[in-house]
Amino acid sequence: MSPGDAFWNFVDPIDSQYMNPNIRISDGLTRFSRGSPEVLQWISRGSLVVLQRFFSGSPEVHQWFFSGSPEVFQRFFSGSPEVHQWFFRVWAQNPAVSVRPRAAAVKPGETVNFNCRVLSGSQPVQLEWKKTNNQPMGDNVKIDGGVLTVTNVRLNNQGSYRCVAANAQGKAFVTATLSVKQPPKVRITPSGPLMLTAGESVSLECTGSGKPRPSVSWYKQETGSEMVLVSTTTENRAVLQVTVMKAEDAGTFVCQAQNREGSAEGKVELTMVGGVSAGTLPQASVSDTDLAGVEGRTVTMHCHATGSPTPVVSWSKLRAPLPWQHTVTGGSLTLNNLGRQDSGQYICNATNAAGYSEAYVQLEVDSPPYATILLDDVVARAGDAIRLQCIAHGSHPIRFHWTRVGGSAMSPGAETTKEGLLKISQLKVSDSGAYKCIASNHVGSNEALTKVTVKDSQMLSSLTVAMRKLFYKPEPDKDTKYVRSAMRLTN
Repeated sequence: MSPGDAFWNFVDPIDSQYMNPNIRISDGLTRFSRGSPEVLQWISRGSLVVLQRFFSGSPEVHQWFFSGSPEVFQRFFSGSPEVHQWFFRVWAQNPAVSVRPRAAAVKPGETVNFNCRVLSGSQPVQLEWKKTNNQPMGDNVKIDGGVLTVTNVRLNNQGSYRCVAANAQGKAFVTATLSVKQPPKVRITPSGPLMLTAGESVSLECTGSGKPRPSVSWYKQETGSEMVLVSTTTENRAVLQVTVMKAEDAGTFVCQAQNREGSAEGKVELTMVGGVSAGTLPQASVSDTDLAGVEGRTVTMHCHATGSPTPVVSWSKLRAPLPWQHTVTGGSLTLNNLGRQDSGQYICNATNAAGYSEAYVQLEVDSPPYATILLDDVVARAGDAIRLQCIAHGSHPIRFHWTRVGGSAMSPGAETTKEGLLKISQLKVSDSGAYKCIASNHVGSNEALTKVTVKDSQMLSSLTVAMRKLFYKPEPDKDTKYVRSAMRLTN
């Protein structure tokens, strides 16, 4: 008999055909038969019970209501109870239990309670708590009836706890799980300190543990800063490959493990040895770390290197090849006919048997402005307003200045903006002429010209009327027909 099952015996003192069938209830639904063609179904939901009788496939529905001890159900027809009652008596029932909570996750040192409660079953029901796999409970575990309490939780308290309910008919159990949150820990192999010669490599392996599983990463301690390093990472393990070519490659390497419960670090010291016998590490330096050049001109960068044996000096550009118009002489890099695309970071590399060194130059190539005006020729009437826009390309900031060619004064109504816009309202005929926009920056200047023609509005109107008269040709009358040189009128 499974947990929650029950055997019932019921007696109808009036209708003997229903005497003493054996009914088995499981999961709230029981099926039993009286033989063909009658089939009875039993459905239990709390205190309401529905009994359906089927004759040749047609259901006859009766409702039964539990009215208390002894186990008495009244049968209803169309909402009215029958005269007689059906008596049911429980012969046996397995226990059923529940546990709250079913799972708990706590930090070390905290307290947790699991409450086991009997839901049903023939009394008496005995409750007992056990740890799975017959593990010992621990001296900080207390049991009071159905309540299991773990105080000052430790890592060895983690696991599954089972509440077992037992009576004369059988047993039932429910399992609760206790998880202990663990801040991360790290383990580094080899642990160090480590001594390496120039050119030697080592693999540093860091393993993180904790719950939840921590993420693991490597970084190098620098003076006043931390440099994150690229490592091979799989789950909670990170492997860092270090090659020592110069003294700066050694130092303190730190593995960090993190999860939502905290973080932990482990360190390993790497020291370079044998540098004197292998030679002196090169040291590269540049005369200027920041240079400014002008488009179309030439610039030279100077690099000096020391070390033993004498280091070899070479130049490169960050993320790009060197410009094709370049020369390298005695550690100096010269760039001819500069373009804006030559801006960037240039690297002086000094290398010898003991290692290598780098120095950096940042070059910015500036260009003078190139100015243009959107309209080359403007015609307007007196009294109108015009807007002339000057634009320029080149290194910023760029300044704009408007003048009239020939030295004439600007109109009193003229306004200029720092964006290169000239606005003239209420134009006069005297505003006609050539206008010049001058664009300048710290490298040089450039200018552009436009012509403005202002027509007198009255003269323009008279001219328009005269032109219309000159070119006006009346349309012939639709009733007029021309025959050679004579004219004939038709009705």
